Amino acid sequence: MITTELVTIKPAPPLSQSRIKLLACEHSYKAIEIDRMKPPPSGPSDRGEEVHEVHATYTNYCVNRQVSADWAAFDHIARSVGVEAYKILEGVRDNYQVDFEHVAGTEIWFCLNADFKPIRVPEESKEWSREEKQAWAVAHSVAYEGTIDLGLLLSETEGQIDDWKSHMRPFDAPDEQSDEYSLAWFQLNPQLQSVLFRFRFVRYAHCERIAEYTREDLPRLMATLEHYRAKQLAIHANPESAQAIPSKQCLYCPLLNNGCPIDPMVNPWVQGSAGDWIKRAVYLSYAGAQNNERLKEWVQASGQSVRYVDGIGNAYEFGPKETHSQEFPLLPTMEALLEHKNMTPGDTDWFANLRVSATKLKQYLKAKKRAPLHQSIMDTVATKVSRVQTGLHKPVDDRDNEEYFQGQ
Repeated sequence: MITTELVTIKPAPPLSQSRIKLLACEHSYKAIEIDRMKPPPSGPSDRGEEVHEVHATYTNYCVNRQVSADWAAFDHIARSVGVEAYKILEGVRDNYQVDFEHVAGTEIWFCLNADFKPIRVPEESKEWSREEKQAWAVAHSVAYEGTIDLGLLLSETEGQIDDWKSHMRPFDAPDEQSDEYSLAWFQLNPQLQSVLFRFRFVRYAHCERIAEYTREDLPRLMATLEHYRAKQLAIHANPESAQAIPSKQCLYCPLLNNGCPIDPMVNPWVQGSAGDWIKRAVYLSYAGAQNNERLKEWVQASGQSVRYVDGIGNAYEFGPKETHSQEFPLLPTMEALLEHKNMTPGDTDWFANLRVSATKLKQYLKAKKRAPLHQSIMDTVATKVSRVQTGLHKPVDDRDNEEYFQGQ
């Protein structure tokens, strides 16, 4: 007897910038978006949500009162979040000015269909949870979505998007988010001819990264998003074919060391103790060093670099790479600085912040014939600087060997 079973394929959720990043590994995407596995807990993510909440509340406060800044109000609003988020916000407090005359909205949830046409979202969606938003979006055939932190209309034809980031290390624009959000701002505001997208890294007083778009960029942006959307839909149509592709997204994957076909180790986020984790860190440190040696030998023998591309086109390469830096000879540099001091005596306060690298200088001062000079510099000039580094610290013998070979 022949039976036919109907297989129900759950509709794919809208494509967002976070889901684009997940597509770097199809297997990880399947685990999170289809199998509904929860990623590892993320303190940075939670702090980021608190930072965004403060940003939106404070911006709306300034818009309603037609002021560009109110530090007392900022402090009052920022104290409603956790201590760590508040400390992050201190970096931007005194330098954030709200362009209240041109603010079009905060926390703007945009939804576009497969043809990039805007889909009107209900006003009450501002109170919905993520799950409620996703259910509504799937039911209304939303293909692309995102939430704009701050949208501005600077003039009849000029728009701007500000996105707050609490990352420790700033990154460059453009990227997937600036592409998708700028496209959406064009579509939501058909009169715009240009959009400036700005990442604002709030840990730092004046750190931002900017990408500029014109309406002529729309075909390119649409083609890129259509490519990612097709990849996403293909995974939903045939989940079992999803490939495990290592990428930086591994850090946020629920399968990391817990069922990943690449490395089926125990997931350190949900099992084991801190003692188990440091053992794994030691193992991975030495295993990584050995693996790098093998790669070096292969590169040396073949004369070629080893290249690998993840699921969304990020290229990784192992091989020689020329880097450039600048060094400033001490005596000519001092002469130039002294000349500047004589010419512009009012611009010398920053001289006190200049330092000479100890690495080279200490090598020369170690000679016995320079002992008096060495002692004089150590007694009257040298400043001791202490730094704390969190990480895996190797045994003393290993560190000594590394320092010895680096000094040759």
